[in-house]
Amino acid sequence: MACVFRVFGDNLEIDALLEKLNMEPYRLWRKGEPRNWRFPEGKKSECSGACFTASDAEMWEFPIQVEETTEFLKMHEKDIKTIVAFPNAEAALDFGIELKRDFLNCDYLPPELLRLAGNLGIGIELSHYAPTEEEDQIEEQS
Repeated sequence: MACVFRVFGDNLEIDALLEKLNMEPYRLWRKGEPRNWRFPEGKKSECSGACFTASDAEMWEFPIQVEETTEFLKMHEKDIKTIVAFPNAEAALDFGIELKRDFLNCDYLPPELLRLAGNLGIGIELSHYAPTEEEDQIEEQS
């Protein structure tokens, strides 16, 4: 998935927050629990949080991610306001975007998305990922 709505916080009571929401996270973690269940003695989570799907569009479909995320914000406005008002909660959208092999990479965020996110009190992160070798080979063949 390409755009994630993430709520997190050092002292966030994530279970209490989730009880107040109508939307379901696809990922959940709690402070002090192992970051990876396969390594229970490994690193522990430094905060609690949850992730929700804002857009299922692929990393190379950024305009679609923006459209779907704009609709997500409208559809879940009440839950997002609950999250932002909840004690110790921080929230952000994280767009996963394919890093192009061009001289310049530009990603445009339209005013409607910025206005919605700003009015809801959430930040926006753009995470650029390098294409895999397989994706590079497919692009070269095109």
